[in-house]
Parts: sequence; C-alpha cells; structure tokens
Amino acid sequence: MIVNLLNNNHSYSIQKIKNINEWVPGKLFSITLTKDKNFFFKAGQFTRIGFEIENHDNKEKNIIWRAYSMVSSPNEGDLEFYYVIVPNGQFSKILSKLDIDQTVFVRKQSFGFLTVDQFQKSNDNLWLIATGTGISAYISILKDNKTWDYFKKIILVHSVRKTEELTYQTIINKIKEKQSIIGNILNYVPITTKENTHNILHERLPIIIENGILEKKAEEILDCKSSSVMLCGNPAMLLDVRRILIERGFATKNSDDSKNLVMENYW
Repeated sequence: MIVNLLNNNHSYSIQKIKNINEWVPGKLFSITLTKDKNFFFKAGQFTRIGFEIENHDNKEKNIIWRAYSMVSSPNEGDLEFYYVIVPNGQFSKILSKLDIDQTVFVRKQSFGFLTVDQFQKSNDNLWLIATGTGISAYISILKDNKTWDYFKKIILVHSVRKTEELTYQTIINKIKEKQSIIGNILNYVPITTKENTHNILHERLPIIIENGILEKKAEEILDCKSSSVMLCGNPAMLLDVRRILIERGFATKNSDDSKNLVMENYW
C-alpha cells in the first residue's frame, strides 16, 4: 500500500528506530521503535508501518506500508517488530538498509483478532502454533499478564526451516521461569523442517498433529474440550491444520458464539 504524503489524514505517528537486531544475517531482523503515548493495542494484534519513498514519475514523496504484528506487549514503552527479508521485495529492500534514528511511520490503529479475549475465560490449555515470523504475535501474548489470567498452561509451537531461525529463545525462557514461580506452565516445542536436529521435531505441522507426535512431545492432549488454539503463519499451514482441528471438533464459532480456534494469515 502506497499513500501520498500530501494527502495524509494524520492517521499515523512518526517514530524513530532505537535498535536493530539481526537474528539471522541478511534474513531475519527485528526493530525497536519509539512509541506514541496514544497508541493502544491488544497483545497479538498488528499495525502497519511505513517508510517514505520518492515517486520517480512526479518526484512527490509517498509512504509505502506493510502490516506487522507487535512483538512488544501493550504495557511496554517501545514497539518491536519482527520480519523476514524477502528477496527482491519492494518493502524488504527498505528493511534491509535501516539505520538507528531513521524515521518510521506507524498507523495509529491496531488490527486483528488473534487475542485471548476471543476465547471464554478459562483455566484450560492454550496452544500457540506458528510458522516463521508468525511467532511475533505470540511473544506479545506471552508477555501480557492478561493472557495468564485466561490460561494456566500454554504450549508454544514454533515451526521453522533451520535451527538458527528459532528466535526469541531468551525471552521464552524468561517467561517460562517467571510463570513457573506462580504455578503457570509454558511448554515450548520447536520444529525444524529442513534440519534433523537432535531432540527437535522435524516433520511438517499437519503431519505431527495427525499422527499424535506433537501431543506426545508437548505432553498434552490437543482436545477441543480442554484446549483453545491460535494459528499464525504460512497460509498453507493454516488451511491444513484448520481442517485437522475442525475434524477434531474445534470451531471458529459455535452456536453460542464461543470459539476455541482463531487464526491469522501472516502474509
């Protein structure tokens, strides 16, 4: 999405880059930005960030936008976004050349329904299933205390191609330790589909859900009566896993308007 700077309606704020983290050289990055004091969101939601570009036809300045989930929790003072560099992508060309203190435009509105309040308040299990950079929304959710008011046991499943792409390990471990002190449980199940790494699952998500290997590794039953599920990431994964879960009785909406399955396409 490209918007002419001269025709903006003040629907965005102007922020600065405070930090750039290169997780996988040339491929996976996260940026930390300043945050507008009036920007509010729920853990798991996304917004659009933009950068100024020049229209070579008329020399006018435009803003090009893309949607990204917040990695930071709603209560943190900064905004963090996690992204992958797509070869030859127009937006990726900008992202790959960012600098500290560079200007970033941030939409004032947040979007998305990948939030815990989509479920009825419960002490049952929450499965957070992601591929690739889809984990960003879940880091925000896990940081948020509201999440742990809804669920006392959470299983975080992250599927990537290679071990180096299993990011945010330090934060995940800190959350796990913090929650264990007050009696909550966070189980982390990493998956690498292109590397056969010791003690890590390496089959595609639909396969290990259907054959029960994921449940065995997580030491928890993926059952519609005791579990709620979030799916975020590759559209092909979403379709396949959604089909399997619906066959097991999960629903995006029941007759009483309750649900135990929510999803977000991450591209």
